[in-house]
Amino acid sequence: MGKRRSATEAAAVRARLKAEFVSSLSSPGTALEDMPLSSTDRCQWRCSAEGCGHQWPARLQFRTRTVNLGVP
Repeated sequence: MGKRRSATEAAAVRARLKAEFVSSLSSPGTALEDMPLSSTDRCQWRCSAEGCGHQWPARLQFRTRTVNLGVP
């Protein structure tokens, strides 16, 4: 079981993802703000790099995971 995020951490994750979120493929019409960060919904994402435009599908839960590199 993973560690729970604080409200501040969750807000920071949502702000980062908002720039790349296009739509929910599993629940069309559902906004990012209406999904829990642990959602297994597949979503469409767009690269936020200027001029890129690359899009890809990925589950929301996989975009919100943090990687522990063992660094204190």
